[in-house]
Amino acid sequence: MASILATNLRTTTYRPHFDISIPLPRLNLDVPSELGSLKPFERKYFLTFKGTRYLSREGTFRSSAAFRSMHNGVDVIVATTCKHETNDKLLRWQPWRGSKCDEDQAIFDSYHFVELLNTTFGLTPAGRSPASYRMLEVLSVGVIPVLIADNYVMPFNTLIKWEHCLLQFSTSKMNLILPTLRTMPRVEVEARQRYCQQVFDKFLKDDNVLLNSVIQSLSDRFVGRQ
Repeated sequence: MASILATNLRTTTYRPHFDISIPLPRLNLDVPSELGSLKPFERKYFLTFKGTRYLSREGTFRSSAAFRSMHNGVDVIVATTCKHETNDKLLRWQPWRGSKCDEDQAIFDSYHFVELLNTTFGLTPAGRSPASYRMLEVLSVGVIPVLIADNYVMPFNTLIKWEHCLLQFSTSKMNLILPTLRTMPRVEVEARQRYCQQVFDKFLKDDNVLLNSVIQSLSDRFVGRQ
């Protein structure tokens, strides 16, 4: 009956007021800090993503037309690669699953990860689990996350009002992402960015801050009840 602290808590198994969802750490720490001072719509891109395209099991929605077709090569960049250990093994036996992989790789090689952080919104799609390494990476530079996930408990959901920061879409509603973002009032976008930056600084910024957030979550859930 131990309380679970995990990055992949799902709404179907999560025990409210008992388990605690924590974020995946950032993989890319070497990003220009000055990007965080840029306001929405002052940035080079509108919406971006660079990451792995999965060909089997969890995360296959990244290979769907709804996800990949958001790329327009102008202000929306969706750069994916099929190069991944599990993909490589699969393609040896089922090469037909690699449709459009070469085309996607050409796009992937055309953009640097840091360059794509100069964006107003950043896609943070679920991968092999509902969580995404991109979440903290985009938050660290003032980018508003656009989460694509099903059945996911957001990190520190008792401390953070995520609905004031990111936007979340199910994998079956990806066609609504661009229309929703394009029609969002500027004042709302700016408010979301401000709150996202406050959230990152207060709860997610580094290991010490994350540890304090865990302690606060534990305190709120257990000490008060005792």
